[in-house]
Amino acid sequence: MTLLFSMVVFFTFSQNLVQPKVDERTELLSIIFRLAGSKEYTYNNIPSYAKDIDEYFSPFKEHAAIKFAQKVRAEHGVSYDAVMSLAIILEITDSVKVNPNVSLKSLDSRWTPENVKAFTLSLNKFYVNTKFRDFFSKHSSLYKTAEDKFSILLNKIDFNWFEKFYGEKSRGNFKLVLSIPNGPGNYGPKSIFNNGNEDLYAIIGCCMADSTGQPSYSEFARPIVIHEYNHSFCNPIMEANYPAMQSKSEEIFKLVKEKMSAQAYGTSKTMNYEILVRACVIKYFQRKKENEEYVKSMIVKEKANGFLWIEQLVDQLSIYEKNRDKYPTLKDFMPEIVKLQNTLSPEVLIKEIELNSPKIESISIENNSTNVNPNIREIILRFDKPMNVGNNGTSYGKLGKDYFPDVSKDRKTNWNLKTKKEWIIQIDLKPDRSYSLSFPAEFFKSESGNPLDKTYYLDFKTAKE
Repeated sequence: MTLLFSMVVFFTFSQNLVQPKVDERTELLSIIFRLAGSKEYTYNNIPSYAKDIDEYFSPFKEHAAIKFAQKVRAEHGVSYDAVMSLAIILEITDSVKVNPNVSLKSLDSRWTPENVKAFTLSLNKFYVNTKFRDFFSKHSSLYKTAEDKFSILLNKIDFNWFEKFYGEKSRGNFKLVLSIPNGPGNYGPKSIFNNGNEDLYAIIGCCMADSTGQPSYSEFARPIVIHEYNHSFCNPIMEANYPAMQSKSEEIFKLVKEKMSAQAYGTSKTMNYEILVRACVIKYFQRKKENEEYVKSMIVKEKANGFLWIEQLVDQLSIYEKNRDKYPTLKDFMPEIVKLQNTLSPEVLIKEIELNSPKIESISIENNSTNVNPNIREIILRFDKPMNVGNNGTSYGKLGKDYFPDVSKDRKTNWNLKTKKEWIIQIDLKPDRSYSLSFPAEFFKSESGNPLDKTYYLDFKTAKE
């Protein structure tokens, strides 16, 4: 997600050329980092596939390639998108090697040329030793199912929007890769060829399985695809302008560092890449005349994610769209975005968000209670603002699923529809047991669409009978 180069070249683009594919290179790297214990590659969203990976490759968990992956992660922070930036510059025939026609400028900065060379050699040995091609071929029907399902969503995306909005095209093609072991991880790297051509990638993980255990994709994947492709356009623009934004960006980052870190964004520069990408995604849906409430919810959500000035940035991009005669490309307009950011008060922005975010004023069972009546059959949450009664939910707490209350099929939750400030969840408790729940921020919204200020946790122990 941090690739820094751009070319302005015009060509005719055909949307029909974009087809989702499971790529042997990304599966190889994802599996390597899964075996290395990298948390972002250890999801089990397709249980049968995860089981096959773990069983097939279990004899090779001490392989040099796995050890090297652990080493570069620990010493250089190679993780998340850095892993995929290497995958897309590889080529696999009967062996694994770096494509000689691709520039190493394509790589995330966490890679060094020495590490790439050494790791590629160990990757090739792993590929040969494990007969990886056999494993990959064995799962071709699974991959085909994923590709067919995703094609339906892909047909709803207007790829020509990118040229129209940015005023320029990349010298190359859009590539959409489905990487099943990645879970919810999605990345937008770009491979730059020595002749100046480039390929723009959206690498999409698989978040869920259907009733038969096969990969499944929802409408939520559509904005993810648009998001990842936007990186290839936004990152170079932001990179070029970041020095003029750095001071204020670092000031903002200090206030939202915890939220950014939770999303794996560790620097103010990465935060800036993301806010520009997310604002451009919102402009896509505005241009496509998406439901107004949906667009509004996207802005509110991004504010809650810590992107404090996303609303102002979206408004600024509207000015850009209305003045394309003066600003033919987003690159031309970027100085105006720099000015906007540098005039903002992060403290004012964060106070506004805090003021609008609903809070839980009380929970009927006090947190960390140790003598709770096991005959209690409901928990009541009380909010400080009227809530959207269409949103609610609870999840495992800090202690994990083994401490979640028994959930019966007839369990009911309901709102006090008169005040819209009380949410009631029915529970089944047992004596002398510890329980742990959470009420995730994303599960609750105020009537105005603002999410809960934070995730709340409830831990308690019931009394002995």
